[in-house]
Amino acid sequence: MEEFLSMARSGRVYLFGDGSNRINPIHGVDLAEVCADALESTESQIDVGGPEVLTYRQIAELAFNVLERPEKTTSISKPLVSAMVGALRWLTPATIYGPVQFMASVMTMNVVGELHGQRQLADYFRDRSRNFGSKSSEDHALPV
Repeated sequence: MEEFLSMARSGRVYLFGDGSNRINPIHGVDLAEVCADALESTESQIDVGGPEVLTYRQIAELAFNVLERPEKTTSISKPLVSAMVGALRWLTPATIYGPVQFMASVMTMNVVGELHGQRQLADYFRDRSRNFGSKSSEDHALPV
């Protein structure tokens, strides 16, 4: 989620696909609470996500709104994304193409888990924009 804020700060957010796929990012503190509760559960797997379901386009809009900047997004078509990832696989080490391949996969499908937590992405973006440059280990929203 930090990357959306970073791209918005630089003036443009790039979306893989049309941005209509959905995700419910979860704040690290909310995720920790779910994990702690899971220790007492008999379930072997937990489907977890944050409290709000957003499209990637809505996440980009939210980042721009928090920063009070005009919204500028560029959608990269799925076939072009696939071609780029394929080329990167041959031209770059796994440390480069791996994260791009992961983001391409996640941003071109719905990734919605069971709703958990209370912390909203807008609040996280506001906090990160006020504390630009600092990296607090307790302030990470994780897309799950």
